[in-house]
Amino acid sequence: MLALMCIVLLGGYSVNVAVLDEVGTKSSSTHYEVWGAGCQSSVIGGSTSTAYRARYGFFGHFAERELGVEEHQTEPIVTALKGIRPNPANGPVHINYTLASNGFASLKIYDITGRLVKVLLNGRIRAGKYELRWDCTSAHNKLVPAGVYFYRFVVDGKPIATKKLVLVR
Repeated sequence: MLALMCIVLLGGYSVNVAVLDEVGTKSSSTHYEVWGAGCQSSVIGGSTSTAYRARYGFFGHFAERELGVEEHQTEPIVTALKGIRPNPANGPVHINYTLASNGFASLKIYDITGRLVKVLLNGRIRAGKYELRWDCTSAHNKLVPAGVYFYRFVVDGKPIATKKLVLVR
């Protein structure tokens, strides 16, 4: 059986493949590693296994190479305060956050009374995933005492999240 394989490149990172039968109905869809030209049609030998051995295609001859099926699911980046680890903590902590688009962001630490303890981030940053390290010191670089602290993430003047950290000594 011959199968028509239509290849579409997505964002330069992955290749989605839809395998069609002789009458043009979709029989399966998956992700493959492909080398050579993309966005073209090719006829290859069909198989019922999850790995195909491609011999011909894309206007030329390929050396035999097995292509495995691999699932990739990329999670869209949203603006969020992901969390802190460890919590409770007795030393330095790592705070994870994401930003969906470029913007002005701040990440500040407050004590239980609402007093500002330290500014960890205050400026323009690019979209992406980030991790900040807080060494559990104040703005004056003194170790803060054990207790409950809050860390607040604000982007473009809009509060995103405030979360709690328990610090033990």
